[in-house]
Amino acid sequence: MIESVLVPERDLIKEYLGDPSDIIDCPTPAQRLVFGPTRRRIPELYDLDNPAMLGVVQNQDSYAQGIAAQRPFYFDHVADLTDQAMAEFAALSGRQYARATGYRMEDAEYVIVGQGTVVTNAEAVADYLRAERGLKVGVLNLTMFRPSRPTW
Repeated sequence: MIESVLVPERDLIKEYLGDPSDIIDCPTPAQRLVFGPTRRRIPELYDLDNPAMLGVVQNQDSYAQGIAAQRPFYFDHVADLTDQAMAEFAALSGRQYARATGYRMEDAEYVIVGQGTVVTNAEAVADYLRAERGLKVGVLNLTMFRPSRPTW
C-alpha cells in the first residue's frame, strides 16, 4: 500500500534529540546512583574514570535476580519518561502522541487493535463496517506496548 508520510524537519529532530554529549540531569534515582546528579545525554559505553563490568557471566539464579531488580530502577519509570518525551515532542512539532489512542471507541462493541501502519487501514475498516454493516467498531492504536510486570 502506498501512504503519505510527513517526516519532521532535520533541524526539529536535532533540537528534540539534542547533542549526544550534552550534560543532562539524571531522570531516575537509579541513574543518579550510577552517574551522579548529571550525565551525558548518551552515556559513553566505556569510561576509564568510572569503570564498570558489562556482560558478566552469571548463573540462572543471579540472572533472574538481576532482571527482577531492574523493575523498580528501570521499568517502573518507562511510562512516565515516555509521556514526558511525547509531551516535549508535541511542544516542538505540534504532533501529539500517546502510548495508546482510540478511534471511534466511545460506543464500540468490537475493537481492532494494531500498531504502526495498519492503524490507518483499520480506521478505514471501522468506518466502513459502521456505515455499511451497522457494526460498532473502534480502533485501539498501541503506540507503545509495555507488558505489566509480573506479581512474583
